[in-house]
Amino acid sequence: MKIARAMTVPINKTFAASKTWCATLGAMTLVTLFVFVTLISGCTSRRGVVGDKAVAAINVYFYNERMATDPIDCAATFAVERYVPATSDLVAEALHSLFRGPTPKELEEGYWSFFSDETAGLLKRVRVENGIAYLDLKDMRQILSGATSSCGSAAFYSQVERTLLQFPNVKKVIYAIEGDPRVFYDWMNEACGPDNQYCDPSPFSKQ
Repeated sequence: MKIARAMTVPINKTFAASKTWCATLGAMTLVTLFVFVTLISGCTSRRGVVGDKAVAAINVYFYNERMATDPIDCAATFAVERYVPATSDLVAEALHSLFRGPTPKELEEGYWSFFSDETAGLLKRVRVENGIAYLDLKDMRQILSGATSSCGSAAFYSQVERTLLQFPNVKKVIYAIEGDPRVFYDWMNEACGPDNQYCDPSPFSKQ
């Protein structure tokens, strides 16, 4: 009987250790699964952790000559993913990513945009109120001169607005250059009217 009891002790310890190891492995698996699900879930952005930094995945939109089914549809856009800091202002982060333009690899894959390293600092400020994104741009009209043609303006508006409208709180975009919407819409050869709040500059000066 003593031998039988002595033999059962290591077996019980091994079983207990196995249970502990399995519990630890299970907890690690759950943590890993949680991070993965967190990264890929969400309607407009997927959040996760890279290294010790919280990041969110968002989309920016560019034209792609290889994907476009209609070669004269200048407003055609296609999403590419970007990882940005998971700040409270993902709208601004998305615009910063858009205004840097396609990466060299994306250019090789047929993506195209007016935006590039030259326009990386284009964003002056963006503020969302009552579903409207008030987008204030720095004056880079010389760099973006091609954006005022009929095809160019269609591409410009489409890439900016597809990028912004991925966020549920944005339903419409009104533009300004250096705080003045009239300067922007004159540049685009568009009249001030109800669609752009008659070029009212006051929303762009609000904090």
